[in-house]
Amino acid sequence: MAITELTKPRALLVDDEPGPCETVRMLLSGAYQVHAANSAQSALNVYSDFKPDVVITDLRMPGKDGIELARELRERDSAVAIILFTAHGDVEVAREGMHIGINDFLQKPSSVEEIRTAVAKCVVQTEERRATHETHRRHEKLAAIGTASNEFVHDLPHIVHEAFHLARSGRPGPVLIDFPKNVQQTRAQFTLQPREIARRKKEEPQATEE
Repeated sequence: MAITELTKPRALLVDDEPGPCETVRMLLSGAYQVHAANSAQSALNVYSDFKPDVVITDLRMPGKDGIELARELRERDSAVAIILFTAHGDVEVAREGMHIGINDFLQKPSSVEEIRTAVAKCVVQTEERRATHETHRRHEKLAAIGTASNEFVHDLPHIVHEAFHLARSGRPGPVLIDFPKNVQQTRAQFTLQPREIARRKKEEPQATEE
């Protein structure tokens, strides 16, 4: 499949300093769709619509810092990869970042190769996590369908018995029967014509008086 602007991975840059943010944006713009935000709150505001495959955020920013942003992003999306730019010596920050699920750390300044390698690796991690989550979701859906099917099979004799009991009552037209238990409000419909009703009545044994 040809790579177009719409099929490129999405990178969300978060930095209150225009210079460094623009440098990274230009570095990634050829291979990625890039959106730049100048604050953590701005990044959170556009996150749902932009749906990035990787978030690259500075640590030190006015208002919410990079750690707070990463924590809120993790609450929204457990799959997206996050890269944090830190200054030399932020060991404690790195430890806290690892605890909340930041995927990679880059020191300022970082080389072009370091940035590109980190971003490419994190995009792959995001894709793998999302694929895993989708597989789990499908398995859960299939399990729910299986449970409902088992309940239906278990209750089928009751449903059929009730259907024919109502049919023998001579009532023409549709007979609606609600499935018992949790078969998601499904209904069975039986339509009996007057001729069929008369035939069934003839077949029933007549009661004899003693």
